[in-house]
Amino acid sequence: GVSRNTRPADVLSLSLGGPGPTAAYEDIINDITAAGALVFVAAGNDNVDANTFTPAGVPGAITVGATNFAGGRASYSNYGTAIDIMAPGGELVDDRNGDGYPDGVLSTVQRSFDFLQGTSMATPHMAGLGVLMKSLRPGLTQPEAEQLIKDTMRTDSSLTCTECGNAGLVDAAAVVAQLGTNANEP
Repeated sequence: GVSRNTRPADVLSLSLGGPGPTAAYEDIINDITAAGALVFVAAGNDNVDANTFTPAGVPGAITVGATNFAGGRASYSNYGTAIDIMAPGGELVDDRNGDGYPDGVLSTVQRSFDFLQGTSMATPHMAGLGVLMKSLRPGLTQPEAEQLIKDTMRTDSSLTCTECGNAGLVDAAAVVAQLGTNANEP
């Protein structure tokens, strides 16, 4: 009795999962991306190989690891070759900028705000970029988006996660610039 959604999402941000097999998630993510949506998934916060987690280990997803304030891999972030890109996730045990607050991601929590950390903080950064990408190029596919993100990521030695297959820090400005002048024609 529920009517069909006439405006399905163009970008999905999945901050869920756990250890285990990926077959069902692979099928679902492949179907979603075949329909034209972009799928970003959190790598997980257990400091283990993300390839052993679902849906982080799904090859068709864009898997996001978390960085600390300095841009290196956060201590809790899962790692491994499943990681496609790194994004700000926070590190609550640090105050590297000396502002007296933990280096988390300032987030809304119920009727307030707090500093949080996790790949669930990093993944929405990427999903937001995904929305910008889709607004600039509505027909952008998952493989094209992943390649563009990887082609423009920051790969300075301090911003590259060597235990993540050399995934670098996202550079949103470079992604948007690369999409360039084909932006939002009327």
